[in-house]
Formats: sequence, C-alpha cells, structure tokens
Amino acid sequence: MRGRPMAVLLPAGFVLGVGSCVVATVLSGVAARLAVVAVAAGLYGAWARRWSAALATAVLAWCFATGFLVRGRGELTFTPDDLATMGEFVLTALAGCACAAVHAAVLRARRRRAMRARARPGPVQVARHGERLRRGAAPPR
Repeated sequence: MRGRPMAVLLPAGFVLGVGSCVVATVLSGVAARLAVVAVAAGLYGAWARRWSAALATAVLAWCFATGFLVRGRGELTFTPDDLATMGEFVLTALAGCACAAVHAAVLRARRRRAMRARARPGPVQVARHGERLRRGAAPPR
C-alpha cells in the first residue's frame, strides 16, 4: 500500500493524542475538551489515510482524554458514557479516513479522465519497411 508507513503513523498518532489533550486543557468544560480531541482524531484520520492507524490513534486519544481530561487523575473507567466517548472518537477518526479515501478516489478519476483525453490516438498509419511516417502525413499508397 502506498502512503506513509505504520512506523511513522503510530508515533505521530501518539504525539497527536498527547498534544490534543494538552491543547484541550486550556478550555473549560469537559464537552469542549472532548470535542477538541475528537476533531484532532478526525483530522489525523484524514492525514494518515490508513484505517488501522486512525483506529489506534482514536483509542489512544480516548485513553488520554478519559484519564486526564475527564477524570483528572489518570484513571481509566469504562462507564457507558466513557464507551460512548470512545465510539465518538473512533467514528470521527474513521470518518476522516473515509473522507480522505473519497477525495483520493475523485482525484484518481480526474487524472485518469485527463490522461485518456490527452492520449486519444489518431488514425493508425502503416509504413512500408524502412519508411518513416511523419505526423499528419498521408498514408503511403
């Protein structure tokens, strides 16, 4: 698969998870903090364009957000609200990844269409042995 290797994507996802939590501490209110981290996970999914990296980063971001932004003492809990938050993070990361995939597919289709328009062959002209045909020249008789 083309694109960035997982050896780059996973550390980048870790940095994004920690960084988005640090940035979110500036805001007051748990919902606003979680929204910042969820948006960061979605943008990461669009940048990474790999489902597995987006999923891993969303779960990692959920761990940091639950432990430090919601609970405040590094405690992970698995209440229904926490699991719903994890679902939101995963959905935003995968939605970002899906948007990037659709965008890449549209660009590929445009490129193919442009290549076909440029590569339309003219009429085939046959030369006798040893002769060369010039473009636009009439075929030999």
